[in-house]
Amino acid sequence: MNDTAASVSGTTERDPKRGRKIVLIIVLSLLLAEIILVRFHPDTVAKLLRRNPSYPETIHQAFKPDPLFAPFPESVPGDWISTHPEPGQTFDQFVSGNWNRHGENGKDKLHIIPMGALRAGWKATLEPVREFVEAFFNMPLVIDRPLTDPERIFTSRINVNTNFPQLLTTDILKFLMENLSSDSYCTIAVTMLDLYPDDSWNFVFGQASLVGRVGVFSLFRYDPSFYGVNSDNAEKIIFRRTLQVLFHEMVHMFGVYHCVHFNCLMNGSNSMEETDSQPLFLCPVCLRKLHHLAKFNPETRYEKLKNLYEKSGLTEEAQWLEKRIAVLKKKQGL
Repeated sequence: MNDTAASVSGTTERDPKRGRKIVLIIVLSLLLAEIILVRFHPDTVAKLLRRNPSYPETIHQAFKPDPLFAPFPESVPGDWISTHPEPGQTFDQFVSGNWNRHGENGKDKLHIIPMGALRAGWKATLEPVREFVEAFFNMPLVIDRPLTDPERIFTSRINVNTNFPQLLTTDILKFLMENLSSDSYCTIAVTMLDLYPDDSWNFVFGQASLVGRVGVFSLFRYDPSFYGVNSDNAEKIIFRRTLQVLFHEMVHMFGVYHCVHFNCLMNGSNSMEETDSQPLFLCPVCLRKLHHLAKFNPETRYEKLKNLYEKSGLTEEAQWLEKRIAVLKKKQGL
């Protein structure tokens, strides 16, 4: 989720690396073309979603695409898929990962760890976030005791573009894996400090380890004022962005890769603009994967989230869910 993009500079014909660069460009172009062909092939979703004969038809209806699910956006220069070509993940590929199911081995809770000082407004945000997370994943969320002075614990640097400190995400993920609670299905840290995953990256909004079931996300860049924008809806924008990245990173910790099939919460993102354009809901493919582990009733889950979105003033999200619930009820003849 960085905001940088690699570019290939021109070389002379005698440059021995020229051929390799041309080959690399061709390979990346072919890979993108293949991804696009697979993504829009009419049989794609049927192959991505494997029916479970033990599920009632009402459950399967929740995984059937309809016009409410928009196709994956067309790629533009600098976006995630153009800089990080990904083939996606079928349901069978997901299942082969053998991820823990909800409650297995006593792991039946989600954990969030505040890391470093949070402004008063952000502290108040965590409680409504708990309600959303519990409705989204059908699991209880524990807000753990804050971790103080993260800059003394983890590798840090000063970002040359912002002159603000950043924490190295790989250090944080390692620490979280070494300190997982016995009841934790997954644990995510939240911080006001900016993050970076590697010296070559400018920043990341968040990062998760699928195998380690840990993640971290930063609130540093969520305020519109960071981008020089004054907004009367700043609090609502910040809250939506918090949910967006928190949901995204936590779904990764359930073993779900980036989505390349629909406009989906699990699409990759290279910028806040790209993140803002993505929905707060999962497409049928990603919903099927999460359901496989979390075992929720899709319609009940939609109802809970719709009520929370309405209460929080996220009208567009509530209206989408209302339409989606109506579609499911119609399919059931209700």
